[in-house]
Amino acid sequence: MQDQKNAPIDEATIDKIVLPEMGMGIREVTFEITNACNLRCVHCYAESDSRSGSKDKVTEKRWKELLDEAKKLGTTNVQISGGEPSMSPYAGELLKYAKNLGLKMVKLYTNGLHISDNLLNDVEEADALVKVTFFSYDPAVHDKITTVKGSHGRTSANIRRMNERGIKLRSGIVLTPFNNFDGNLEKTIEYLNGLGVKDVRHDYMHGVGRGYEMLQQDGYSALCGMCWTGKLAIDSEGYVHPCVMSRFVNLGNINEQTLAEVMDKPELMRFRKTIYAKFGDLRRDKK
Repeated sequence: MQDQKNAPIDEATIDKIVLPEMGMGIREVTFEITNACNLRCVHCYAESDSRSGSKDKVTEKRWKELLDEAKKLGTTNVQISGGEPSMSPYAGELLKYAKNLGLKMVKLYTNGLHISDNLLNDVEEADALVKVTFFSYDPAVHDKITTVKGSHGRTSANIRRMNERGIKLRSGIVLTPFNNFDGNLEKTIEYLNGLGVKDVRHDYMHGVGRGYEMLQQDGYSALCGMCWTGKLAIDSEGYVHPCVMSRFVNLGNINEQTLAEVMDKPELMRFRKTIYAKFGDLRRDKK
């Protein structure tokens, strides 16, 4: 039986859809500034590891230009991600540059394994929100997912360290076949609260990248249904996708095009309308 989310929708239906205002333009853009990572998580949608930084094709200068372009196009939120952004020599510079542009929300998405004092200084200067991925209160379970022994302890120590410095923190728990068991989510939230993280959210693994090996999902069935809401993602090779999980949709490369040229592509609006048709409006704060 065909997955309903992957079922085709006729062009006439898509053409008639009028998206809410949030579906227009770029509200939030994610910059995957490096594909390198000091972990090798079993479900990683970007298939990152210690050697995958060889894919990086976007310069610091170009990332800054893209921040300028995004601001002009109405972007209010930027997320500096990866791979693991702390492995990039200019993650902190981009955070500060984004803040100096006057963007409303600047975020660093990290695994928290290694955060230098210099990067933390930049985070503080940028008044950035640090989003830390975490998997379990149980070190053995956490490390099984990251595939790096001792990662639980090192990330926990850095969360404490950031909390002591008064840095804004949020943690995201991704539920995989290894940590989606009774009690883990509740105990992990309690554990993170004890480390000083009061804003804890969770999501389920998506069948993208290495996640596909465990969860056989294709195309739209791997998406959450919120990627019509003014989101955009640029990977470390410069390819633009409607969101970090919709890597099957390639909107062009910003080493060859401006962000405005990418936004003008009809493929982006068609994707957003298709998502809206398949999932509906899932916003919690909708009126």
